[in-house]
Amino acid sequence: MVSTQLASSQVAQVFTGTATVGLALIGLSYVLLVVAALVSVLRSRLDGGMKAVWVLLVWLAPFVGSIAWFLVGRRSAAPHRHAL
Repeated sequence: MVSTQLASSQVAQVFTGTATVGLALIGLSYVLLVVAALVSVLRSRLDGGMKAVWVLLVWLAPFVGSIAWFLVGRRSAAPHRHAL
């Protein structure tokens, strides 16, 4: 009986540790996504007004704003290449 309780306790500790590490990695990924989006916006070729709009969007809605920047904003900020 004691060994069963000990095994259950060890399993619970392993699960708790794994969950903590997983949540920490998710949190770190989230922060890196937002920071990467802000750096990318600030280094883009957009004019000051559009940069301010994108920075506000990323700041006020970090996940959605960052994803929107990488899917839509970077394309609009890239210089247009004309076919010769």
